[in-house]
Amino acid sequence: MLKDISIIPLLVKEQSGNQEEIMRMLQIIAHECGHIHVDFLLHSIFKTIPTIKDYESHYEQIVYETSMAGWSEFSACFFSANIGENPEQSFREIVIEKLETIVDELNFAKGLSDKPFDMMMIIFRNIGNLIKYSNYYLGWMFNDEFNKNLEETALYKHIEHSWFLEFFIKLESIYKRILSNISSDNPKFDEILNIGQLSIEISKHFDFEISVNDDHSTYIYAN
Repeated sequence: MLKDISIIPLLVKEQSGNQEEIMRMLQIIAHECGHIHVDFLLHSIFKTIPTIKDYESHYEQIVYETSMAGWSEFSACFFSANIGENPEQSFREIVIEKLETIVDELNFAKGLSDKPFDMMMIIFRNIGNLIKYSNYYLGWMFNDEFNKNLEETALYKHIEHSWFLEFFIKLESIYKRILSNISSDNPKFDEILNIGQLSIEISKHFDFEISVNDDHSTYIYAN
């Protein structure tokens, strides 16, 4: 098993006696192996998996990209959370750090009304990263070894009075539905797209509106 691997000291010979460093490396390697396992799992569950080229508008592509990145990180963290170093603190800190900067980033984007494409990229890069980092934490939380209720986690207690709490709770609910869906007799890929739909909800919370025309062109503006 990966947790018992014996070649780590060979990879970092100068750190061969550093147990903390070895545990950190085990977590990183386990996480990356988790991505490989998740890709295999996804293709074994669904007969066909859409690609970004299957979506014609920027709106749909944003939802797809955010969803796929989110699911991949959640799953990799889910499978690797109990191997090597406990990643809870680092996952929690990266969410908190993003929350400290995202409001200013989105307010800056509102000043780019004359550059709607640039505005869209800034908005959804920042919201997408916040969702991705939250997926790290939820993947750790859902792991059977930890299996915590959301309200018991250190991150929940930190953001309990934040604007983001309601969306974090929604994200947890989305993953509960996804996990139930993929273990069903007729799993539906569109359940995964709910992750990306949450990014649209967050953008609306900050008074951004998106419209898609009949020709699939996408427009975004700030109220």
